[in-house]
Amino acid sequence: MASSKCPVCGTPVRAENLAKHLASVHPREATSQMVKEAKQAGEETVKATKAAKPRTRTLRTRPSWKVPVAVLVILLVGGGVYVVATNPVGQYNANTPVLEMCINSQHVGLARHDHAQLNITFSGSRQPIDEGIGITSGCTRPLHTHTNDRIGLIHIESPVAHEFTLSDFFLVWNKAFSADQILDKYAGSGHSITMTVNGVPNYEYGALRLQNAQYIDINWQ
Repeated sequence: MASSKCPVCGTPVRAENLAKHLASVHPREATSQMVKEAKQAGEETVKATKAAKPRTRTLRTRPSWKVPVAVLVILLVGGGVYVVATNPVGQYNANTPVLEMCINSQHVGLARHDHAQLNITFSGSRQPIDEGIGITSGCTRPLHTHTNDRIGLIHIESPVAHEFTLSDFFLVWNKAFSADQILDKYAGSGHSITMTVNGVPNYEYGALRLQNAQYIDINWQ
């Protein structure tokens, strides 16, 4: 701060403190004009000092909303890159063959996620549905199983809107199925293959479109 001398005693006094000095030290000697001029000089000095001082920005002066917004943008961009990398939707469409599709193991970004139950019976004996159908170290097909049981739970999962048929599942399983054959059993010579869906006779066989909560019962006898 700039300093000046007291007009009464000549003592060096900061300009912003001169008016107080005159009033407290020289209440009799100091005229009202002296005090007025001292106040004006002090105010001008303070203004000039503030104007000349560079404004520094600290963490407190920065807008607080910028940090969370920046974090949110990073998370959204990173999440988008992850989804695209693990689930390349652009590679598939509604007509992509089931054996040319893979889904990510984290079940991220699925357009459909349904389940259907499949039961196969040979002359009254239920046949197990293999565990891990459609699952390899490098790919999980849209139609697959997880557990080994006699009522196979078919997982129907796709990154795009897609209709799958019962034949698609048997393609993934690499097993035969039609009105004339189920696995290694054939119709004819006194044997027949019948199918019901939710207890209702169905004659679509492999053309049956898989839907959620279906119970498909295939019987050879």
